[in-house]
Amino acid sequence: MISVLESKKAAIEAAIANLRFLASGGPLPGSANLSGDVGQSGSVIGAISNVADIPNGAFLGKSIPEAAKLYLEMIRKKQTTKEIADALLAGGLETTSITFQGNVNTILLRASKATGEIVRVGNAWGLAAWYHPGLRVANGGGAKPAKKAARKRAKTAAKKTKSSAPRADSAEKGQSMDARILAAVTTPKTAKDLSDSLGIKIQTTHLILGKLVKRGEVRRQEDGKYVDAIM
Repeated sequence: MISVLESKKAAIEAAIANLRFLASGGPLPGSANLSGDVGQSGSVIGAISNVADIPNGAFLGKSIPEAAKLYLEMIRKKQTTKEIADALLAGGLETTSITFQGNVNTILLRASKATGEIVRVGNAWGLAAWYHPGLRVANGGGAKPAKKAARKRAKTAAKKTKSSAPRADSAEKGQSMDARILAAVTTPKTAKDLSDSLGIKIQTTHLILGKLVKRGEVRRQEDGKYVDAIM
């Protein structure tokens, strides 16, 4: 009975992945079977075996956490940061970063703490649904709910703000300014919005935002507003 249920679970997850491919506008990999049949080898028809099987443009327009989750659903086995970074680029995720692999690692770490859907397992990444909760905790994958993590971050930022001068732009306050801006971009905001609400000079705001975007912690939208990269 357990093996039968596990097979059905695998088939359902494959069907979800196939529907995600369709939603992204790309063709289904291989010969997709949405009815839930499992091949003789035990692999679900429609899953991929390597990067070359990723549909063109499968990750176009997606955030790094969204694309990484979709790729893991497709490949159905844990992957290193480098393997995920290479796959995202092969699937059409656009970036100008020269440290893309490092950005992927940083963003996946933050996403694992925020949502818990992607977890760290040894030196690789997997989906939380694949593992028993005890194993996820042992490997550092037990994540707090996103809202709780956001409240904790905002509380930490508020404590730092309370002990800072209203317009503290000196170098020693840089870390505090980073945290305050990061806590403020849980919803999209312009640089001027952030400058006015946080009491930071506009030049300093632009400087810190540029640094956060380069590190992959904040992304700039087409409308010019900035938002937390995991949102």
